[in-house]
Amino acid sequence: MPAHTFDGLDTRFRGVLKRTSWTLCIGAGLSTEILPSWKGLTQEVLSRSMGVLLDDAEFAKIANGTGWGFDALLQAALNAWLARGETEEGFSTLLEDSLYRTLLTEARRLGIERHVVAAFATPQLLRKDEFAGVLEFLKDKATSTYALSEILLEAVHRECAPKAIITLNYDTVLETIIRMLEIQSRSASSGRHEFPPANFWRIVGPAGGHTDAVPIIHIHGCVMPRTIRRRFRGPHDTRESVVGPEMSYSRLAGSAGGWAQTTFMNYAYSDAVVLIGQSLADPNMRRWLAWSASVRAAESSRRAKRTIEVLPHFWFKRRSKDARERMFFENSVTHLGVRVVWLDSWGQTADVMRNLLAITPPP
Repeated sequence: MPAHTFDGLDTRFRGVLKRTSWTLCIGAGLSTEILPSWKGLTQEVLSRSMGVLLDDAEFAKIANGTGWGFDALLQAALNAWLARGETEEGFSTLLEDSLYRTLLTEARRLGIERHVVAAFATPQLLRKDEFAGVLEFLKDKATSTYALSEILLEAVHRECAPKAIITLNYDTVLETIIRMLEIQSRSASSGRHEFPPANFWRIVGPAGGHTDAVPIIHIHGCVMPRTIRRRFRGPHDTRESVVGPEMSYSRLAGSAGGWAQTTFMNYAYSDAVVLIGQSLADPNMRRWLAWSASVRAAESSRRAKRTIEVLPHFWFKRRSKDARERMFFENSVTHLGVRVVWLDSWGQTADVMRNLLAITPPP
């Protein structure tokens, strides 16, 4: 029987991902250093849609009093926005502004907002000095995402990269940092500011195309900070069709053969899915994991001619100081095919990934 939980730095699990096909699945918890959490984003969008300032206590009263999920509260925000005579396009802009406000405010304070926005669109068009300033800014402000980006590129070079990265986040911080690190590495080795082929490729819908690069798949949609400078206009996003408000979640849940579901389940059926920055509160994701886990368990049991417990997936979770809470989580997600990987802090994420991939830390 596989361990239901284990310490992420336990060397007995060193290389467990290197020995299998794996997929990374990231959530908003990865980037809360510089971007809002799902709760924070919902709170700000609802406040601005209603034209009132909801503090934490007032928002908690609404959320707890109704018992509604964040998707329902975002739908209420959209309804309020439209009731004021505003447009859905304007709501998409509001969502963008709320998502990137903290990051861009800090960039504006440092005088590099324009360069940061340009980097999200087309980083290779930045001048060398602008490029270096933006990358240093992202390293300082998005520490966890930056460290994970370094691990992913190292995994590519060691031929143990994920088959895909599935993100439920709207932002494109991860792929922006990865691309800038690729450019930095090539430039350092050649002595010139050069632009190598990309090892990762953003996919925002079923017509995303095919390349040899690792796909970064935005199954809930993608929102990029917009720039009016034609020279820096990059790939389009899908702000007009993000999954967030309740009606969009309902469409996703009600579409048995929808792109998001079939994409996620394709990897959940065949790979070890590593969940980082996820709360596992998303009902659709829980449903998809449960379906795939039951199929994998049934097949393994059929082949072994006995009941087999199958826990192929890994959920990174910060270790609680409360022993009873830890006990609760030991068996809370086994029906989803998930094991809990304990971390003492999110700052250990990179070290845990190095352990599971058997990648030696750099000197």
